[in-house]
Amino acid sequence: MSKKDVGILLLLAGTVLILIGMLATSWELILYPYFVMIGIILAIGLGKILLSSKHLITIPSVSSAIFIILFMLLDVNGWASATGGGNATKYFLGLVPTTFIFLVCVSSTVILLSFLYIWVFNYENRLKINKNKTFHA
Repeated sequence: MSKKDVGILLLLAGTVLILIGMLATSWELILYPYFVMIGIILAIGLGKILLSSKHLITIPSVSSAIFIILFMLLDVNGWASATGGGNATKYFLGLVPTTFIFLVCVSSTVILLSFLYIWVFNYENRLKINKNKTFHA
């Protein structure tokens, strides 16, 4: 079985977990497999680049792990609260913990990881552009 087949099987298993989560109305069973699936899709989509540079596999796996950790932290802080931390006694920058985690941590991580992907995986194109500029100058 090839690596792509294993990836596709993992995506199928994640889809089944998401469907079970939808039927059970459990957002944890929907969200966590989704993040793992995003990491697998990124790894498959970046396959040629990842095969040429094996160390770049850490970027899709670490980005998925960061989101899983942040949403687990969000989940733990929102337990026993109908509003997800709305009755909290601790505040971070004037926000309840769950709102702080989502607005500050998750939102900024999305933006930072997007820039990281553009910077890392567009490196070869930047090198080609720089080589073309030096030849035409």
